[in-house]
Amino acid sequence: MARPGPDGSDSGPSGHPGVPGAGRAAAAPGVAGNEPVPRLAPPVPEAAGRRHGVPEEPGRPPRWRLFVAVPVAGAVAQALAAWIAGGRHQRPGLKWVRAQDLHITLRFLGERPVDGIPALVAAGARAARAAAPMELEVRGVGGFPTAGRARTVWAGVGRGAAALAALAADLERELLAAAPDLQPAGQPFRAHITLARVRGGWIDLDGWPHAAAARHRLWGRLPATEMVLFRSELRPGGPVYTALHRWPLGEAAGPSLDGPGSQG
Repeated sequence: MARPGPDGSDSGPSGHPGVPGAGRAAAAPGVAGNEPVPRLAPPVPEAAGRRHGVPEEPGRPPRWRLFVAVPVAGAVAQALAAWIAGGRHQRPGLKWVRAQDLHITLRFLGERPVDGIPALVAAGARAARAAAPMELEVRGVGGFPTAGRARTVWAGVGRGAAALAALAADLERELLAAAPDLQPAGQPFRAHITLARVRGGWIDLDGWPHAAAARHRLWGRLPATEMVLFRSELRPGGPVYTALHRWPLGEAAGPSLDGPGSQG
């Protein structure tokens, strides 16, 4: 049962506060490669920006809330979705993640100027070229900050976590070089897939049989072949994610990104 905690905030070790996966996907995530790069939509009008948690100031360039992640799809997503369905039935008060929104956050960027996105794409391309496709072992269920007082419920990454951490470190270095005003990641990277978030309190996963039974469960092996730049729009029903750019790992992926209002 969820119990009152000190606060309902969530900031996972990846430095991705409140975003990693509790929304509805506006673009089809997944690991299918070589999809066309979506054109950026026109900026959200000022009034709409305020409704969606992105306030605009007169004369200020539009800013979008962004993060970079490895999508979770296939058999692993299906296995986690089945566990989530059981958890939602038992604990409907938690904010559960939809299967199509599952991902491993590499870097939360926060609100960034739209006109600076091409530089971020170029930085991501450099990090992706230096990496290689990898297989990740997704295993277990845990919680942040602890399993006994969890505000975030997650699935972990076993084998492959070191390679993923190296990719995150390369990405961090390239992003900081491309965007000097970007604040360095505030916490060490720890690969995880957010499954649920507690509303305004915490939950004891050790005392919940549904979670305790899955503590060491192998969910499957996830082929990680790309990383994706997502836009997150905060909506009353939960954040909506839109894939802006996909970088295949280990391949030459140039900074091809169309700006707002482009025609074609």
